[in-house]
Amino acid sequence: MPTYLVEEMHNDRAIRSRAIEAPTPLLAASELTGRKISGRRWEKDWIRVTDEVRGEVFAYSIGDKDAPRTKSTRREKSTPA
Repeated sequence: MPTYLVEEMHNDRAIRSRAIEAPTPLLAASELTGRKISGRRWEKDWIRVTDEVRGEVFAYSIGDKDAPRTKSTRREKSTPA
């Protein structure tokens, strides 16, 4: 699974970042924020996802910041009982 550099941006300034292993850039962005992510419109607050291996950069808008956080999109590993 690829690892992406995911940065939460305010205008052109990174306010937090983390390397996240995820199957897609969109899921990596969602993992950082815990919120719905959209690629539809440009906002002051956005997420930049960089695939440093392929040299690709993706930009996503953050959903409503006042909305409650969503549960992580990753599946929890089940542990044997």
